[in-house]
Amino acid sequence: MFREPKILLVDDEEEIRHMLTEFLTDHKLKCWGAENGKEAWDLIQQNDFDVVISDVKMPVMSGAELLYRIQEK
Repeated sequence: MFREPKILLVDDEEEIRHMLTEFLTDHKLKCWGAENGKEAWDLIQQNDFDVVISDVKMPVMSGAELLYRIQEK
């Protein structure tokens, strides 16, 4: 049985985050958005995402730090 992938999009620029999450949702994909790595990490603790697309330079927690935490998990 095919299950739609759950996608987490992380970007501190609201317009980019909104545009990309809307695009993915319009194509029938389940997509969540997070403003920074900390917010994304909190969502990851509560959900099983199949794909994480992240900006690298963000306030609070960078994309590199987020990637490190995901790999450790």
